[in-house]
Amino acid sequence: MIFALFVASIVVLFAVAYVYGRDARLSAERAEAIIVERENGALCSSLGLAPQTEAYTRCISGLTDIRRRQDERRNEDAMGIL
Repeated sequence: MIFALFVASIVVLFAVAYVYGRDARLSAERAEAIIVERENGALCSSLGLAPQTEAYTRCISGLTDIRRRQDERRNEDAMGIL
């Protein structure tokens, strides 16, 4: 009986950790996306590009592509280490 309670409590602990971890990861990803969006906007604005213009949109798009390629290189490097 005590062993069954111990196993059940371990299962509940892992379930709670999974749910909390998933929610924490999603929250961190959203926060990161907001930061990146603000940084991109600040850079494009500092270059004299006004929001809602084609040049501003191309600037944001270019920065997004650069960040995506950098992430891909980091992931490839990480896979090479493992």
